[in-house]
Amino acid sequence: MQDEATFLTAMYCFVDDYCRQPAPLGAAHLLAARRPGPAPALSPSEALTLYLLAQWQRFASERDFYRYVQRHWRGYFPTLPDRSQWLRQYQRLYPVLVACQRELARRAGAAHAPYQALDLTAVPVRAAKRRGSSWVAGQARIGHSYRLGWFYGFQLLVCTTADGLITGWALGEGSARPAPGG
Repeated sequence: MQDEATFLTAMYCFVDDYCRQPAPLGAAHLLAARRPGPAPALSPSEALTLYLLAQWQRFASERDFYRYVQRHWRGYFPTLPDRSQWLRQYQRLYPVLVACQRELARRAGAAHAPYQALDLTAVPVRAAKRRGSSWVAGQARIGHSYRLGWFYGFQLLVCTTADGLITGWALGEGSARPAPGG
C-alpha cells in the first residue's frame, strides 16, 4: 500500500494525463467549453482529482471531505476555493468525472476481474418521521435498513471488484427490495 502523498500524486498524474488526451479516450473536448465569469480557482485536473479521492475513502459527507482536504492536503491544493465554489465546479465537471472514472476502471482491469460483489445500502435524505413533502418528493420513499432502521430516501446498489474498484451502481427508491432468491 502506498502512503497518502504518493497515492495523491499518482492520482493527479493520471487525471492530468487523461484531461490532456484528445477524444475519444481523453476529456480535452469536454473541457474545451469556456464559461463566462472568472476562471475557477482549481484547474480541472486538480478538481477532478479531489472528486475522485472523495469517493476513494470513507467520509461522512462532502463537508467532512472538504474539511479533511483543508487540514491535510492544503499544501497540495494551495488555491482551494470556498466549498460552495468547489461544489459548483463539481456540478460543471460531472460528465468529465464520469468519463474519467470509466477510464480509471478500464486501466485498472475491472472488466477482467474474476468476480464482482454487489452491496445495497440506504441513502437517507431526511428524517423518516418528518411530515410534508421533501425536495425529492415522488422519487424518495420510506424504507427499512438493518443499519439505520426506518429512513426516507433511496437504496444504492454498488458493484465492485475484489480490490474495491466500483464498476457500476444504481439508485432506487427507499422502499425497493431485491428480487426473492437474487
